[in-house]
Amino acid sequence: MCSCNSIANAVSVRYYASPVAWRRCVATMFFNFEEGQEIMNLREAKAKFRCMAMGLLTLVGAVCTCSSSLAAGLDDVETYFIGRDKMAVFTSGAYNGLPNPNFNRLTLLLGHGSHYHAKSSYVYTGAQPNQQVRAWPNGFFLPEDRPAFDLVAGTGAFAGKNRSGFGAPGEEQWDFRIRAVDHLSSFNPGDPELVLFNSSSGRWNTPISGNNIWLHLHSISPELKVADQLGNILLQNAGDSVALGSASLMDFTPVMFVDQAAPMGTYFARFILSEFETLGGATDSGQFEFRFNQVPEPASSGLVLIGMLAASGLRRRRQR
Repeated sequence: MCSCNSIANAVSVRYYASPVAWRRCVATMFFNFEEGQEIMNLREAKAKFRCMAMGLLTLVGAVCTCSSSLAAGLDDVETYFIGRDKMAVFTSGAYNGLPNPNFNRLTLLLGHGSHYHAKSSYVYTGAQPNQQVRAWPNGFFLPEDRPAFDLVAGTGAFAGKNRSGFGAPGEEQWDFRIRAVDHLSSFNPGDPELVLFNSSSGRWNTPISGNNIWLHLHSISPELKVADQLGNILLQNAGDSVALGSASLMDFTPVMFVDQAAPMGTYFARFILSEFETLGGATDSGQFEFRFNQVPEPASSGLVLIGMLAASGLRRRRQR
């Protein structure tokens, strides 16, 4: 997603970021020191140092370019909402005529422009009349278009952490701002927000104001934690819950994070929405899950590469 711009007009990103260029720059300098030869003249030394510096700047510049291009937030119609499913009976498809197992339940809805994607619904599986209701279909994890969201180095309250809540231009679904569908109902006819509110034949356009909403943590990877935007940890163990408040005022953006030293790999957090502090109510949502990648920082990888190339060059020189 990130595009590396030239650090200076004289720098060729393709060359200076290539392993061949790094090997030549690093190895040549270390070979001179290794064999105790006279250090190169000032002009040559400057040239060699410039070669290494440009390579490092290219790597760091890539990180800066990526960080500066992180979007600050998505449009309302691309964020998340909580609605109540008012479809009592399915009227089409393989389960036409069957009761909707989500009727009157809370639903996490992903805004997708002119329509929603329901991300916490119960589903039928199997053919009639032997169908079964499933609470956790494998397809209800986020993001939809890639295996996981990338965690990004945090600052301020999240210094030393890799956190959610950022995305590069063109990426979707990473803005975890959650509000009630009531927010969309206040817009004018023809506005995209009102189009979204009334989509799917008005299936989720019943306001839920007056209800208190709770977010329950069903399960979570051990290293992952859920905080508010100030860094206060809200959820970290299965069974934890947090009150999101009155639906009419609710505006919540969870931040999922791990320590930067946490193992590389994929992390997850799975949730359930409820109108009560304890689960088991008839209006509880199904489960939904966010997945995250913990990956090395590009700049750190570049510094490690310098050391590896230098060590490799020294070993080969000794073997000659």
